[in-house]
Amino acid sequence: MTVNDEDGHPPPGEGSDDDAPKTAELTVEVIRLDKVRLYYYYPNTGYPYAGDAQIDTRAVVWATCTTQQAYHGPGLSFDTGLTYWWEAGDEGPRRETAASCDTLDIEPPVTGIYTGTPAQWPSNWPALDIDWKLLWHQQTDPCAGYPRKYLYSDDTVYLTDSWGEDNRTYTTQGLHRLRATATIHPGAGEQKGERTVTSRDKEYALRICPKAYCDWIDNAMRRAYVEWCSTYVNEPYEWGGEGYGGFDSEDQCAGGGALYEGYGIDCSGLVSCGAYRAGYNWSVHVGNCDTWRVGTCALAGNYCSDPISEDDFGEGDIIVDCEVHVVSCVERQGTSNDIRIIHASGSAGKVLNQDSSITYWTEDEDYNYVLRRLKAH
Repeated sequence: MTVNDEDGHPPPGEGSDDDAPKTAELTVEVIRLDKVRLYYYYPNTGYPYAGDAQIDTRAVVWATCTTQQAYHGPGLSFDTGLTYWWEAGDEGPRRETAASCDTLDIEPPVTGIYTGTPAQWPSNWPALDIDWKLLWHQQTDPCAGYPRKYLYSDDTVYLTDSWGEDNRTYTTQGLHRLRATATIHPGAGEQKGERTVTSRDKEYALRICPKAYCDWIDNAMRRAYVEWCSTYVNEPYEWGGEGYGGFDSEDQCAGGGALYEGYGIDCSGLVSCGAYRAGYNWSVHVGNCDTWRVGTCALAGNYCSDPISEDDFGEGDIIVDCEVHVVSCVERQGTSNDIRIIHASGSAGKVLNQDSSITYWTEDEDYNYVLRRLKAH
């Protein structure tokens, strides 16, 4: 006999609705995009420059379904057993430190090195598009409390719907910043709404600094000097700076003078960095330290350079006024007055490679520019 409960309903399994056929409820897994990071591989020296060789780039996306996992794209290997994959670092790219009493070597910037093993993005997950942009330094504007703030354009498409590429040869010298946005596009019957995550931006973006290829320069050391200087083109200007840059955020600006915080590069810093990397082997006593990082007056002195005639002046030589500025010659045709120069320009707010002339500098009566040839030790 069936005994009903106090409300008159039969117990489960005896004439109840539980006897109806069971219907399984489909639960769609929610995929959360957590972050995307950009990396590049260069076989010799890695961050912060790519030199003059081909490089590979990769996006790695961290996503969570049940657990968080790093993923790379189909069709592109991510071999961490043989190489390092470099990024800008968790705190953004830092400058090299030059004035060290312990060493004359550049102290490398803080970097990120990915050495994990990302999985391949699952084929049964919604499609993931990754679009890359190339960021160009546009201007360095004032902001509260500091003289300058770095601003960038992001209207140049670099890669579309891509997890990366292999063997790119850069034809444009100098600083390149890369940013990417990863977006999930759900299909029919899947969870609704796009989800998007963007890699580090502005001064935190992945930076690659290719060299110019200066095969018109016969002297090996002067060619190396010009090519290394070319890796800094578009680096923001900052008085007192040296190396491949500093770091920035929405509420952090570049300093100047006493407020210098390690951003950017200045005119003598550019010459010093180029000479250091080209092997000029300077060791100048500054304060309590011996350093390769020198100012314009040292560059105009007999330790770092020798005077040179206008007829002999050429690629890799400098035009310098001890109290004002220094520029380097990139190219000169014979004894022409017309030259191409590279310099860190305070008025332009960045490193420029531009046309000029010898007399533009040497015949200005308000200044005392002289022609010098850098000297190795």
